[in-house]
Amino acid sequence: WAPPAAPGMTLRQTIEKREREAGLRCWDVSCGVGPSDEDPFVTITDAQKRQIRIRQQVAASDSAEDGKGKGKEKEKTDEEPEPQYVCPHTFHPPCIVSAQRAALNGAEEVVVEDGKSVEVSCPVCRATGVVSREDWEEG
Repeated sequence: WAPPAAPGMTLRQTIEKREREAGLRCWDVSCGVGPSDEDPFVTITDAQKRQIRIRQQVAASDSAEDGKGKGKEKEKTDEEPEPQYVCPHTFHPPCIVSAQRAALNGAEEVVVEDGKSVEVSCPVCRATGVVSREDWEEG
C-alpha cells in the first residue's frame, strides 16, 4: 500500500518554476546562475539571465540544395528560416557548456556547420542538437 499522490507541486517545484519564469533558473539540474539554498539572495544582471535553446543541426544536404535550385527563392524572401528546436528546455550558456563538458567526460567538443556551431545534448531529455559557437564561447 502507498499513500496517494500529493494534490499538486511541492514547494520546491513551485519555487523553481517561478524562478524559471523570471529567468533566474534554467532547466539544468545543477544551474549555477540561479539562487541556491546556501545563497538565496543573488543579484543577476539581464545578460546573466539570458537563456538559449538547443536547435536542430542544419543538414549539409539542405545547404547544398539551397545553393542550387532554391537560391532564387531565397533571394526573393531575404529571410532566414525559423530555427527548429530539439526540445522546449532553455539554458544559461554557462550551464549548457558545463553540462556538455561533463557529458563529454573530458573529450573535445564536436564543432559542426563549418565551425559556426557546437553539438550538444539536452541534459534533461538527451535530445541532440547544436548551439552557436558564440554562445559556447560565452559559457
